[in-house]
Amino acid sequence: MSSPRSVILDSPPSLELEEEELAVVEEDTPRGPSWLSKYVIFPGWTSKLIWDLAVMTIVLMDAFVLPVQLSFKRDYGEDAFDDAWFWVTTLCFSADILVTFDTGLTVAGDDQDIITDHGIIARAYLRGWFSLDFLSTMPWSRMVDAAVGSDEGGGALLHVAKLAKMLKFLRIIRLMKMLRAKKIRDIWERVEIRIGSVTVIQAMYLVRVLLVIVAICHWNACIFWMVGRPDSIITDFMPTETRETFEKLPHWTTILHTYGKYQVASMGNAAYDVVEEEWTYAQKPFSDVYIFCFYWTLGVMRTMPSEVQPVNLAERTFVLCFMFFALSAFAVSVASLTQTYFKISERNRGFRDEMFALRMHMHKLKLDDVSQRKIKDYITHLFTNRRIMAKELNFLKQLPDPLSVEVRYAEVLQFVSKLHLPDVNKEDIRRICLEGAESMDLLADQTLCVAGQEARSAWIVVAGHVTAQDINKKQRELIGHPIIIDEACLEKGEPVLSQLTVVTASTCSLIRIGKLTFASIVGMHLSSKRKDVLALSERPDQIEILSNTVSGNTQPANAAGAGAAAAAVMSA
Repeated sequence: MSSPRSVILDSPPSLELEEEELAVVEEDTPRGPSWLSKYVIFPGWTSKLIWDLAVMTIVLMDAFVLPVQLSFKRDYGEDAFDDAWFWVTTLCFSADILVTFDTGLTVAGDDQDIITDHGIIARAYLRGWFSLDFLSTMPWSRMVDAAVGSDEGGGALLHVAKLAKMLKFLRIIRLMKMLRAKKIRDIWERVEIRIGSVTVIQAMYLVRVLLVIVAICHWNACIFWMVGRPDSIITDFMPTETRETFEKLPHWTTILHTYGKYQVASMGNAAYDVVEEEWTYAQKPFSDVYIFCFYWTLGVMRTMPSEVQPVNLAERTFVLCFMFFALSAFAVSVASLTQTYFKISERNRGFRDEMFALRMHMHKLKLDDVSQRKIKDYITHLFTNRRIMAKELNFLKQLPDPLSVEVRYAEVLQFVSKLHLPDVNKEDIRRICLEGAESMDLLADQTLCVAGQEARSAWIVVAGHVTAQDINKKQRELIGHPIIIDEACLEKGEPVLSQLTVVTASTCSLIRIGKLTFASIVGMHLSSKRKDVLALSERPDQIEILSNTVSGNTQPANAAGAGAAAAAVMSA
């Protein structure tokens, strides 16, 4: 972590600062107490990510709750849920403002350089998103209710009450937090990196499209109910004469409907009267009308439902506009659902097609069944470990040599770091990863070490299965991931005997660290005789190795080539 930097900000748009927006001041510039930097929240922390996810989840939930409160629950007043939700959102958004004032700034393109100066953080936030967060957090509707409740001005109270009903629309300001869509995208990118599974990400994309459809239906259901009501938050903004005229119009919520005819007994005789029970949607319970409006909206996105029809100009205009929007929104949603669904299994389908072609090719060559099985297992191993048919490989091939080296180092380091090497410095670890660690794929039934014989290499089993026996031929279970074999041979220069006989049970990806190469990197003392012995055993003849470096330089160019190479190794 770099030390705090003092910078002068011109007009930062957000908490992520571009380099050109920073004028770096000399290091000897006076700054506040250094102990303050100990209490800065770093944006890369997992706990900060969880907090951001919680806040944005509440923002999205509020975008669903608020329209219901402004439409369906207008006539019912606030209940226990509304009161609890008000305090949850207010306290959460207020806490988020305080957290943002204490969150370090990252310079765009350099996540390692964190600015921890509280003065700089405060100025950046005040010039950026603070106004939006403050306006969307303040409980304006409760403040209006308190002002109206304290007014005792007689006739003026009616005008104040009317004004209060209109000002309750200020609750919609909470939705201004949705303008911070960029923050949602940034959080989502961080979540994708933490998940690390392409299949899970594609499944979440599928869920996201479905949630968009649900959000469209939810919002339109609320708006459709407000448009169809004689008295709603929309009419509060109308002049008195216009509102009275609008209330006298027919509305789809007040049109009479009947359940059908049924008979009831008359008073005092045995005659029966035929009665039709009449009702309106305005008389229905909240849950019934909401489900109906949601269903009606989804129906409009596909066809035109026949249960209700717009009966005045305002309703027809709204339905007409929504049908134009729904036509495109439904088409885009269906296309997105289709594409996302096929992307989930796209790679597997392509692999099955190419594997079928490989099987046909091996059948024409009349290869024996054992060779065909081993070739298929090897190709499946490459596919499972994303050595072939992986989209990221196309980008990695375009990287310049320095970046390719960094990728290679990162790929090997995650496994080499599992070794217990307390006396090895970071520079030697880097050299071990780039020079001393050999990545390879071994076919099944290959012996890695023999119990009672000298261990001349340490093995790290990255993928695949191995079996182990002790010197008495008793089966042993290897525990841990990755599995590390003969690590002790790297701890001292004297000969170390293998405790187990380890054999690959399937095609395995391994990292081999030879003792001679390791000793030359870390400066371990070896006698000339030991060096000669280890040099002769760097690649033992009894182990058939099909090398495949992580960078892909020795990897077969295609599935057929890999199968032919595997067959050649098997027949050798």
